[in-house]
Amino acid sequence: MERVRTRNGAASRVMELVTQLAPFEKLTLVHTHAPQKVALLRQQASHLFPAGEEPMVAEVTPLIGTHIGPGAAGFVAIQARKRI
Repeated sequence: MERVRTRNGAASRVMELVTQLAPFEKLTLVHTHAPQKVALLRQQASHLFPAGEEPMVAEVTPLIGTHIGPGAAGFVAIQARKRI
């Protein structure tokens, strides 16, 4: 848990965190009534999506939306298995 003071700072920090987790088997964009924010994240994270796969975008359910509030955007990820 950490506090980021600005929207740009929050977006930058989310991108740092998701980049550290790459590569991905699946990477999905999620939001609560924030299609513009998702479009921006999609553009910034285009290099992280699995090759040849169109990224999925989904609105979160009201249960999750209640906790994160309107206007939130982020990622749901499944990391690729590490090859030994």
